[in-house]
Amino acid sequence: MSKIGLAKLAAINLSVLGLLAVALEIGARLAFPEFIGHIHSANRTLGVEYSQRLWNGMLVRFPSADSKVDLTKKLSVVLGDSISNGYGTPYEDIFWVKAGRLETLTQSEPHSWLALAGYGNNLADSVAALDKITKMNMRIGRVIYQFNFNDLLPYARSDLQNIPSASMAGTNWFRTLTLWRYEYLNHSTFLRISQHYGGILARKRSGTCDERGMDALGPYTWTFGSRPFKTEAEAAWIDFETRLGQVKELADRIGANFVVFISPLVFDVDKTGRHPHLNHTALDFGCATIEPRARLVEISRRLGIETVDPTISMRTGFESRIREGNFQPFFFTADENHFTPIAANYAGEALFNAVVALDQRLTKTK
Repeated sequence: MSKIGLAKLAAINLSVLGLLAVALEIGARLAFPEFIGHIHSANRTLGVEYSQRLWNGMLVRFPSADSKVDLTKKLSVVLGDSISNGYGTPYEDIFWVKAGRLETLTQSEPHSWLALAGYGNNLADSVAALDKITKMNMRIGRVIYQFNFNDLLPYARSDLQNIPSASMAGTNWFRTLTLWRYEYLNHSTFLRISQHYGGILARKRSGTCDERGMDALGPYTWTFGSRPFKTEAEAAWIDFETRLGQVKELADRIGANFVVFISPLVFDVDKTGRHPHLNHTALDFGCATIEPRARLVEISRRLGIETVDPTISMRTGFESRIREGNFQPFFFTADENHFTPIAANYAGEALFNAVVALDQRLTKTK
């Protein structure tokens, strides 16, 4: 075959492949619209723009690049992870921002609110952040720790590569590839869906708790005390209590009220399975040996710490919408943790009511 003939054949093949790719992308967007826009980068999550910058040596999210913290007022400092950092939501839709806005509208001396939160943070990170800020000349009136059910780890996060089922996720090249995939490949809904179902196939989704190992409860392995890891889980809870006590001591030292905000999972709110792709990794909570909510409340009472749990309020609101025929997701697609702005309304109201009630109660006892 001549060079011209080969060139024509190559052009035809490329055209066919291009048309196939377009057809697959259109089909994916029509069949799975909930996956459109799942783009992540240095300044975007789920396609939503956000602004972060260094503030006193810490990376903090602000509503805009020129925003400042009003230090003439008392501070409410929120410690947490990506939920407090506002994953997938505009700044105004973060649950604690809503709580702060309610306080501004209703209280005579509202606080300035600030979150020292980051993606993947756990309690150890929160202790370090609070220790740093308490050494600054600021009036901190409240410390709020946002507890996530994936917060407990028996290892440093840098040691995750030593766990067989997490070894790949712990390598630098894998993290780099993942970030590149989130930022660029996720522009294609078809490729995003392929990643979603590829992740499902890569996990062991059936079998006993021992056979599935970490796949049985995934990131909640230690918080819920998955049977194969019960010993490590109990040790992680002991360490967690120690660190929570450290936060309480720091808060007491500066005269700040301390509250633990429990961030519900989608399974706590959606009892009817209405969210698309709910439990897509087949988490088996029957493998749990610990009821973490009860354990956390018990620890908090022992340490003299208030807890706030918006679960009932969120579930009531979710079920009311369903009864009316107006289902709207309270959590993002295939995501057990992160609130949508609708759910954040309920979480923010619960947090506001709790911190104001605590302030009033403690003021009366002084």
